[in-house]
Amino acid sequence: MSPPAHLVLCTEADSEVGMGHAVRCAGLLQAVTLPHTLSVVGGGPVLASLFPDARHRSAPDWRHLDWAALDLPHIDLVLADIPFYRPRDWHRLRCPGAPLVVIDDHGGEVPADVVINGSVLPQYQCYDTPAPGRLLAGPDWALIRPEFAATPWVGPAAKAVTIVVGSGGAARDWALALADGGAAAFTGQPVQIVVGRTFDAMDRLRARCDAGGITLLSGLSATELAGLLAGSAASLITGGMVLYEAVSVGVPVVVYPQIPDLTGEAAWFAERGACIDLGLAQGTPDAAAQAVQSLLTKPETARAMSVRQRALLDGQGIARAATLITHLMETRS
Repeated sequence: MSPPAHLVLCTEADSEVGMGHAVRCAGLLQAVTLPHTLSVVGGGPVLASLFPDARHRSAPDWRHLDWAALDLPHIDLVLADIPFYRPRDWHRLRCPGAPLVVIDDHGGEVPADVVINGSVLPQYQCYDTPAPGRLLAGPDWALIRPEFAATPWVGPAAKAVTIVVGSGGAARDWALALADGGAAAFTGQPVQIVVGRTFDAMDRLRARCDAGGITLLSGLSATELAGLLAGSAASLITGGMVLYEAVSVGVPVVVYPQIPDLTGEAAWFAERGACIDLGLAQGTPDAAAQAVQSLLTKPETARAMSVRQRALLDGQGIARAATLITHLMETRS
């Protein structure tokens, strides 16, 4: 009997950047059915908790990655999902004899065997020479954890408003400002704020939530977050991967993108009636509350948004990508 395949994941994540990349990789690897061992090459404090059974190797500088120095067993496939990676350095992720699969969001020069790009924006799917051997792009390949599509919105009779806050300093400051207003800012609706496990102002946020009658939740699993969104009357989010997840659930959503990179996708969904986009500079607590109220007070508008959302994304991108990775490892030499 041949030994299990050995997959190496190259990624990084901390409280400022990369959490969405690491989380979607964790969801993808959970869906790979072929028995395999995992090594994680990269940095960041959350990787050990996201991948507890993996070997871990540090890579402080991707420009000088030395596969031999990592002291790893024979590698059957390299999967890379690295935020802000410099295109000219992609070739350093190539390990001799192993296919390279890159999860990418921006296009450019990515000389991989396979590139998976689940963005809805065509301008982010343009690749230069050398082009990837195979490009799998568009919303069918959005790496949304399957729990979200499997947990549809219950409808406008739900009462709570769920606020999901991403990583980074802008998102942190926005969460603190929202909590200052308390649940009363949403005219008495129960409010719950969800943050990730790397949120770096937890004590301050908890104190403000306690004072304002807001429930604070942290580090939820995909199943828990999907259930929370599905049982909410509306959601208010910071964009990024959670926008795709909310759309996959079909919960009416208001988006306040925190950085320029997140604005294009928020605008794309808004143009199709699948969210309310506050824009990069319009996410004050008052504006956010007014937008949420426009969904709470108009149930037919909320229902119509939910229908449009579920038509845009089927939430099966991880299943498709896992099948591809399984095939590549099954056919390894």
